Amino acid sequence: MQIAIIGLPQSGKHTLFQLLTSLHSGSGSKGLAEVHDPRLNKLAELYPNKKKIPAVIELFLLPALTNESEHNQTLFKSLEEVNAICYVIRAFKDETIFHIDGSIDPLRDIKKIDSELLLKDLAFVELRLERLDKEKKKEKRGIQEKERELLLNFKATLEQERFLFTLNLNENEQKIVNNYPLLTLKRKLIVLNVDEDKLEDPNLLRKIESDGNVGAVQISAKIEQELFQLESKEEQEEFLKELGIGEPATHKLTRVAYQLLGLISFFTIGKDEVRAWSVRRGTLAPQAAGKVHSDIERGFIRAQVIKCADLFRLGSKQAVEKAGLALLKGKDYPVEDGDIIDFRFSV
Repeated sequence: MQIAIIGLPQSGKHTLFQLLTSLHSGSGSKGLAEVHDPRLNKLAELYPNKKKIPAVIELFLLPALTNESEHNQTLFKSLEEVNAICYVIRAFKDETIFHIDGSIDPLRDIKKIDSELLLKDLAFVELRLERLDKEKKKEKRGIQEKERELLLNFKATLEQERFLFTLNLNENEQKIVNNYPLLTLKRKLIVLNVDEDKLEDPNLLRKIESDGNVGAVQISAKIEQELFQLESKEEQEEFLKELGIGEPATHKLTRVAYQLLGLISFFTIGKDEVRAWSVRRGTLAPQAAGKVHSDIERGFIRAQVIKCADLFRLGSKQAVEKAGLALLKGKDYPVEDGDIIDFRFSV
């Protein structure tokens, strides 16, 4: 799963990318962000001799947007392959750092980026409608009419300045648009880079989240950077305690992004590692097995499933099995978030 990070100049994009990936960033950088899952940490405590391997999300950092739409539209070409788009929005005040529009207004900046994405999609939809009107092949009339009807719906939605992901597409409609380079079909994540004293202020977040289908997180890049530079876990915990913060905002950010993409985690406990794997919600057991290894999917027999909550409550896998809570599941089992799975297979 890949998320693109975009934003206006001096919004904190590069800092956020570095915090999430531990990489020094340049425009066009790619890196992996670990998904911070407390359940994996608990599993690692139960199995201290095994390596802990978290699920990851791939991040792609886009160059800064400008006030020139033509420049932005060129940049957006690289967004077509990502699964979601993360806006980094400046909400902090610092007179030594310029703002491209001369003042701090997060809602205005969000709307500006929205408008560019809507414009790009509207241009594609109008061009596609023109081509359909010219083609009109008899043997494809039924298919073309369905596509035309869907595109007209898209056009009306975009002209109302609504993102296309707000439409509930059915399976057939989804097939029609699968190869369309439409950006407003992608999920949107807003990261507000706020002043240190505004971290506990929910008002701006509520305004953004009222838009619906949008993930939103507040961070103070300044605080997160100071935290990142502390060497020991003890120092980091003390720093957070002094500020009255439960966890780094970047931890919450990865989880919000995960949920936004419709992902869940299942876990495996191997000989040398405890590991989190990411799959889409509703994934069946054989396909989840394929994440671990293609041979396991090919030779899938069944899966032994125990729940994280049961393991943490009873303290060991053996105790869970003794309590009759280790369940055997077949090929039609949809994996659930928090499953610990032992796949049985033969090839």
